[in-house]
Amino acid sequence: EDTYRAVRKNTTLMLFVGLGPWVTGLLFGADLAAPRDVCAAYAVSFLFISASTPLIRNLLIPDGQTRLVLLWTTVSAVVGVVVMIATASAGWLAGVVWGMAASEAAMMVGLLGPGLRVLRDGSGSAGVAPGAEPAP
Repeated sequence: EDTYRAVRKNTTLMLFVGLGPWVTGLLFGADLAAPRDVCAAYAVSFLFISASTPLIRNLLIPDGQTRLVLLWTTVSAVVGVVVMIATASAGWLAGVVWGMAASEAAMMVGLLGPGLRVLRDGSGSAGVAPGAEPAP
């Protein structure tokens, strides 16, 4: 099943990059088609969002690490905004989207270690719905 997920994610990323300019050109006209570098940045952002969301939702939040998640959400937002402002100021508009990718990467990097610790330590509440009892 893990191989299937990896293939699906990679296929999705390739579709974002490969078909993004064509689809946006079809929808909005050739003069408004998204450039390939913008589509690549969105694909990288999607990769990090796809990887960090289950980590947050299935491990960290059930383990009571809400403050840590909010801290890294704030840190990653600052990273993203700084990159966006710097690249936009330099005239690199695709850099704004890469700022979003940097933000999502910062979130993933910051939360990966704590998430893996929860998984490794088998904290009693990981994967258990709030208010539910862990299975014996």
